[in-house]
Amino acid sequence: MTTLASLKSLNQVSTYEIFHYVKELRLILEFFAGDAGACDEVRIMLKVMGRNAHAEDCLSALNLTNWNIHQAIKLVKLKQLIKADTISDEEMLVALESEAWEVAKAASLIMKRF
Repeated sequence: MTTLASLKSLNQVSTYEIFHYVKELRLILEFFAGDAGACDEVRIMLKVMGRNAHAEDCLSALNLTNWNIHQAIKLVKLKQLIKADTISDEEMLVALESEAWEVAKAASLIMKRF
């Protein structure tokens, strides 16, 4: 994660780095203000997934997938399919990646392993 201190220490900073830092900072502030659903990405995920999703789960999935909404939605769907506390989000992410982001195949892989 890029920090403000590391940005200040560089002579040149790309627009992408500044955008990424500001976006992370905004989301952190929104999350701690109790408004995790305020960012556009979370709102999109909640709209797509309906009542089955929670803003905190969406935000967590977005962080794990480097803000790829499509992948984050699949991660949340997989978490909903497999309601096991013994399987971490990172393990589910690895299963999705190994199964080319197909939720059903990733769920089958996880069930075989555990």
